[in-house]
Amino acid sequence: MNIKYQIKNLLLATSITIGLSATSAMANVVGFMGLELDGCFSSNANTAVCGPHENNAAVFATGTAVFNESLLSRFGGTAGLATQPFSYAGFGELLVGTGPGAPLAPFADVTRTWADYTALSSDPNLMLGFAILNQIAAHPNDASSSFTFDLTPNPGDEFSIFWSITNIVTNGSVTTGDWKAWSDDVLPLNGLSMALFGSVLPSDVNFNLNLTLNAIPEPVTLALVGLGILGMTAVGRRRSNTSNISFA
Repeated sequence: MNIKYQIKNLLLATSITIGLSATSAMANVVGFMGLELDGCFSSNANTAVCGPHENNAAVFATGTAVFNESLLSRFGGTAGLATQPFSYAGFGELLVGTGPGAPLAPFADVTRTWADYTALSSDPNLMLGFAILNQIAAHPNDASSSFTFDLTPNPGDEFSIFWSITNIVTNGSVTTGDWKAWSDDVLPLNGLSMALFGSVLPSDVNFNLNLTLNAIPEPVTLALVGLGILGMTAVGRRRSNTSNISFA
């Protein structure tokens, strides 16, 4: 047997093993959900930095949205995900500026992981986000375009956020649109900011918000992929030996 061939296969097997161990979670993603919001946020109706507040609301935000996903549609929604052997990684980043047109700077970011769908579905902040997305998808711009928050167990402190999404365009897995959101109290929007980033939103800012959820195969799945690659290498070696091909 050609000794150079053996060495090359050993190096190949080693590199595959190292590669599978060192590959980032992003490279192994089997599906994702991503939301990007560009816009302006104002908690001062008198300054009208973002334009007149809808219904003279206490807080108002407006901008553009891009939603992209290959997770729910591929695996049959949340019910389908519950049957999949995936772990999950979530990433959030918020950039803010001092007003429309001002340069953006990092304000907050967060990274979270969940071992499986049970852990994911037990995260109250994430489930709140799913609930809001479901409501927005069902009612983008009608009389039911609202969501009521109950951020504490105390009765009587519930608040609602309202929205309007227009110019909706869907192209494959990507949906874009123009949005407005407002509330009669600062608690809902700042409550979301606290839940995501641990701090309240500054008043009268322009911002960019990116949220991503990735589904990642469990290590056993990756190991099977590695074994498959090594198996193909072994088959190639046998074929090469049969034909007496020498690797220089």
